[in-house]
Amino acid sequence: MALTANLRSALELVPDGAERVFATTFQGQAIRYYFTGVAGQHLGLALQGHTQTGGSHTTGIDIRRPDWNHLLDGATSSFACAPAPSAAHSCAANLNRSSNTATHSGLPLTATYSVLIKAPVNSSSITSMGGKLWLSNDLVVGTMALDTDVNIPPLRVGQNARLLFSGTGGQRYGLSISNVSLTPVEPNGPAGTSIWSSAGVMVTVPNGGGLSGATELNNVRSYEWPPMPATDLYTVLVDPLNGSSGTAQMRLWQTLSGVISVDGPSVPLTLIKGQVARYSFAVSNAGQNRGIGISNVAVTPAGATPATISLLRSNGTSVTGVGPNLGLLGTAYMLNGSNLPADTYTLEVVPQNNSTSSSLDLTVSTDVVGELVLNTAYPLSVNRRGQDARLTFSGTAGQNRRLTVTGLTTGPSPTNAAIDVKVTQPNETTQSYSASVNPSSGILNFANLPATGTYTIWFDQPTGLTFNLSATLTQY
Repeated sequence: MALTANLRSALELVPDGAERVFATTFQGQAIRYYFTGVAGQHLGLALQGHTQTGGSHTTGIDIRRPDWNHLLDGATSSFACAPAPSAAHSCAANLNRSSNTATHSGLPLTATYSVLIKAPVNSSSITSMGGKLWLSNDLVVGTMALDTDVNIPPLRVGQNARLLFSGTGGQRYGLSISNVSLTPVEPNGPAGTSIWSSAGVMVTVPNGGGLSGATELNNVRSYEWPPMPATDLYTVLVDPLNGSSGTAQMRLWQTLSGVISVDGPSVPLTLIKGQVARYSFAVSNAGQNRGIGISNVAVTPAGATPATISLLRSNGTSVTGVGPNLGLLGTAYMLNGSNLPADTYTLEVVPQNNSTSSSLDLTVSTDVVGELVLNTAYPLSVNRRGQDARLTFSGTAGQNRRLTVTGLTTGPSPTNAAIDVKVTQPNETTQSYSASVNPSSGILNFANLPATGTYTIWFDQPTGLTFNLSATLTQY
C-alpha cells in the first residue's frame, strides 16, 4: 500500500521519442514509466541532468519485466545515478537480460516493461528529484568494409551504435577511431580531447556474447581483437561513457600476418592508421642467432613515431635484449636475436597511436660466419639489412691479439657509419670486450687472453646497414 501511495501514475516511454522530463512533488515519491519492447531488441536508457534537493545519495533505476522481476537476471537494481555535475551529464544502462556486461543479447521478451525511478534508501533529507529520461534503439550504422572510414552520425543521449563486419575464423581484426566529439566532454579524458569510456567499444559474436573485453578508444588509440572463433557476421558495439551523445569516425582493419623466410627476401609492410602486423619465423636448433633488419621506414605524417617492434617467443614473452622502440631510430634499425632457444618467433609491429600510417621492410638473416687465421686478411661482406657477422679465432691463455679493420664501408646510406665489435671468450655467450669501429679507426688490441680456446668476434651495424671490410688478426 505504501508503494502505491508514493507511486506517480505511469507514463509511456517511446523508443527514439522525445525525452521525458520528470520531477517529484513530495518526499519519498517514486515515478514509473513503461515501454513496449520486442524480444532481442537493443535499447539504451539514460537519466540526464539528474537533480536532488536535500542530499547527494544515488537514485536507483529499476527496469522490471511484466511479472515484476528485474530485467537483469539476479539483480536487485538495474543501475544507479548520482546527482549530475551539470544538466548535460547523464548516467545510462543497456537493457539486456543478463547482468554480465559481456552479454548483449537484448530484451528477453516481447512485452510491456516498467521503468521505476526510486528515491534513495535512507534518504529522508531528500525532498525532491528531477531530470530527463531518454530511451533509444541502438543505431545500426551499417556494415564495415576493410580499410574504409565509417562515420557514426550524432547519437542521442544514452544511445549506442552498432557496426557489422564479416569476420573470417582464426583471423584477427582491429579498429581505429578518429574525429571523436562528445557532449559533454568527460573530465577524466586526455587533456583537450573527448573520449569514449573504458566500457566503450567491444565486439560481440552472433549469439550476443562478448568476444572481446571492452576498451577505451580515443583519437590516439586503436585496438586489436582476439582471433575470430568462426567465419560469421560480428557486431562492434559502441557505448558512449555515461550516456554522452556525439559522433566519431571508425576504420576496420585486418591484422597483417604471415611467415618470413630466414635468409629469404625482405617482406614489405604497408600499415594503415592503427594497423598491427605479425610475421613469424622458426629457430630449429637452440643457440642459433638471427639478425632482423628494419629498413625503408616511412611515416605519415612525416616525423611521427611509426611503431613499436618486438621479437616475441611463442608464449608471448619478449626476447631479452631486443630493443622494442623503432620510433626513436629514424628510417632504419635492427634487432639482434642472439643464442635463441628453439622456438617459433614472431615479429610484432604495433603502432604508437592511430594517427600515423607507415611502411617498412622486414628482413631476417642468419649470421655470416668464418674463421680468422693469423696474419691473413679476411674479406668480410654483410649484404643483408640487419645481418651480423661472427668470425672465430683460436687463442692461448696469456697471448696478445690485435685486430686490424680496414676498408670499412656501409650502405646504402650513409656509407661511412661505424660498426660495433664484440668479443666472447671460449664457452661463454656474454661479451668480454666491446668497441666501436669507424672507417678512420680500426685497430683493436686483445691483451692477455684469459683462456685457451675458440674466441668469437661479433660484427654488428647498430642501424642494420650492410657493410664491407677487411679484418686481419695478428699477434703482438
